[in-house]
Amino acid sequence: MYSMTPIMLTMLNLPRHIRNAFGNIMLCGIIPGQNKSEACNLDPYLEILVDEMLYLCKCRAFSEYHKASVDVKLKLLLYVLDYPGLSKLFHIHGSGGLCGCHWCHVRGFHSAGLDKVIYLSNRSFLDKDDPLRLCVDKFYDKFEDRSSKLPARKAHEERDYRVAYKQSKNKAQANSVSTATGCKGPYPLSLLPGHNRIEESLPDACHTIKDFIQNIVYLITGKKKVNVKKVMEAEAASGREKLRVDLSATIVTGKRKRSEISTNQANEATGLQAYSHLCLLTDQEIVLGNERAAKLRVPSGFGLKPGNFLTNTRCLKSHDCKQIATQNILKYCLRGTLGIRERTTLFFLLDCLRDICAESDADDELDELEVKVNKALALFKRDFPVHLQNITTHFIHHIVPDIKKYGPIYSTWMYVFERFNSWICKRALNMQYPEVSAIETYILFEWCNCMISSGKLPATAILTDHLGSYEEESLETKQETRESEKCNVKNSVIY
Repeated sequence: MYSMTPIMLTMLNLPRHIRNAFGNIMLCGIIPGQNKSEACNLDPYLEILVDEMLYLCKCRAFSEYHKASVDVKLKLLLYVLDYPGLSKLFHIHGSGGLCGCHWCHVRGFHSAGLDKVIYLSNRSFLDKDDPLRLCVDKFYDKFEDRSSKLPARKAHEERDYRVAYKQSKNKAQANSVSTATGCKGPYPLSLLPGHNRIEESLPDACHTIKDFIQNIVYLITGKKKVNVKKVMEAEAASGREKLRVDLSATIVTGKRKRSEISTNQANEATGLQAYSHLCLLTDQEIVLGNERAAKLRVPSGFGLKPGNFLTNTRCLKSHDCKQIATQNILKYCLRGTLGIRERTTLFFLLDCLRDICAESDADDELDELEVKVNKALALFKRDFPVHLQNITTHFIHHIVPDIKKYGPIYSTWMYVFERFNSWICKRALNMQYPEVSAIETYILFEWCNCMISSGKLPATAILTDHLGSYEEESLETKQETRESEKCNVKNSVIY
């Protein structure tokens, strides 16, 4: 299937149960994205959209409904993209930058052995009097600053950073500014009146949960073999070389085998070799986990198909990862496995992800949930190897505050846009001009929708012969559609 990046707009004035229907999503443009033709800079495509929006923000139009002239008001309220898309759209450093977070001033640590940037500031999100924040017995992080909470990014600060980048005298000075601030210069959307990138963008829970769960499954099953020597070097470089195994947990003795040993043996089995293997499943545990996963019985429309997903991770889509994390499926498959402390910490974090994906929460419940999530991530950092402390793990800190501002995450995640993207990519029937053929098909689709809305075509008309049905959703996506239709009255005022 041809790959491309569509620019889509939805109207938040519409009720939730029809807002995400394909007929109510406006396709504004298509950015080529196949192999080497993928655009490195989105500005030329967005400038056309920005110019038209600037015109609409100041024009008057005749309303047939009111039979009078009206002032047109147009504003982009929320940007829903994945992390690489946000980085390209707003000219900010991605996962490879030391300042990779788009919403706070966390600073990463580049591990030469792992060749990646890791973030070790989990405990800085805890309250100052939290026991975990004050604990020094199990945490040995020389790069973690726990003196104060990480400050949030400010819009006026970013404007200054981008001006400094633009006014740099040479490339070396510009690189220095971008490394220190994470910003690379101005972008077209900043010309829109009232634009505030920080308040109008948020981490996408859809891909955040997917990447986090996949990283966990890869680690515990050994899907991606961990270079123990490099991980040990990364632990030592981050100040965790004094980390010792909890004597209440079981220790690895031998290759992929775990057994109880005496206290004297545990004192000798120190260091990351024993520590990291507590996070790995033995061969027998992998077989047991796959048997449990294959015997699952799920209702119609659930989405996840039973199978050996612990080892066959290719079958796990974004929605599948969300299901196994929030429906206690992964907890069931891992019951009685791993080390005691590691299993407890992982299950605690999975419970937090389940609460994050809840359909509704009261304000006081969200405050408690934020504390739980920050505590779970601090424990996760303590009990699991440092190479899992990537930018995706850090983003989980920001999900609950965004729920307070924008409502439940099912109103802001990317499932509907991923489905629309898949649908429009299948419309690229002419491989010589794929984007043109997709746009022409979409124009015909829009015309048919307008005719149905005006009553000139019967409402039962099905657009399947040449256009393909815009209802061609799999069972798991239909479940997400039903969830998005449930309205949370408390948070509906923001729309």
